[in-house]
Amino acid sequence: MAAENTDNEEIIRSDDFKSIEMNISIVNTTTKTQIKNGMRIYGQTQESVDEDLSIKLIEFQEREMVLEAPANACAEGHNLIVNIVASAPSTAENNGGIIEFSATAKVRLVEMPSKTRHSVTVTLIQYDESSYKSFCSLFSNRQQEIEAFFNAVKGF
Repeated sequence: MAAENTDNEEIIRSDDFKSIEMNISIVNTTTKTQIKNGMRIYGQTQESVDEDLSIKLIEFQEREMVLEAPANACAEGHNLIVNIVASAPSTAENNGGIIEFSATAKVRLVEMPSKTRHSVTVTLIQYDESSYKSFCSLFSNRQQEIEAFFNAVKGF
């Protein structure tokens, strides 16, 4: 017979499985275009098309980020402004929160794994270091929460 949970603590909560949600936009100051909220914007003209205009964070390091972006969003050597709004899920350990991060960046490398999506490596040039540390700690804290969850499930 299974032991009863008598302390009214939920063993598994749906919030434990939520990921960090991000909204990423870029302004290409070299070409004077931007991609924001699923739209490509040229000056004052907004263009909504059927292609996937989302921008995803693939990897971040101390002074670089790798983004997945729509094809032709930028080229090597272009200057960008990268804006990220990240929402942490609420868990048993925290109440979630929103972190905003903005940086000027230079495109170091563009790889083309498909016709419609490119992998863009940017070097961060100018940004608020405390804001970037908060952004990085959001992921670090989430990773620790996930590890603690799996250890609890395993019985460690």
